[in-house]
Amino acid sequence: MRVEIFWLLVFTIIAGPAVQAQGLIEAKGIGFGAGVGAAVAGNRLAQPKKPVLTPQQLKLIEAKCASLRQESSKKEKSGDLLGSAAALKELGAFREQNLGPRDKQAQESFIKAAAIFESQKAYVEAEDTWRRALANCSRRNGPGSDESVDLLEHLSKTCNV
Repeated sequence: MRVEIFWLLVFTIIAGPAVQAQGLIEAKGIGFGAGVGAAVAGNRLAQPKKPVLTPQQLKLIEAKCASLRQESSKKEKSGDLLGSAAALKELGAFREQNLGPRDKQAQESFIKAAAIFESQKAYVEAEDTWRRALANCSRRNGPGSDESVDLLEHLSKTCNV
């Protein structure tokens, strides 16, 4: 018993608080898996940052975005709502890829596309698109934010159909 206390004391002094929590939980056989992972999970510095782009790159990206918006609008006017939603989903993916995974307009494109997919009863596509909108929202505002409530409601409705 004294040897265990001695080693526990040595471990407490040497290790940092996160490693200490992990070691104590595992030593007692509780096995919650907390510790280092839990300590760094809230680290906002690990979040991907918005890319630095030159003005020329921004012009090219905006031209492609305008082209995708125009394509979506043209398809919507012609009655091809699924094609319009696919173009909006592509626009959201393009914006995330080129302007960063926390782009607000990418989320808006995903939301519009998901709503159209849902109205056209394309539930598989709607579910995937709601998930992408929710992931974007979580990256920008943190998981469980107030803004994500509506997205979660739509996602749950789509999954239960």
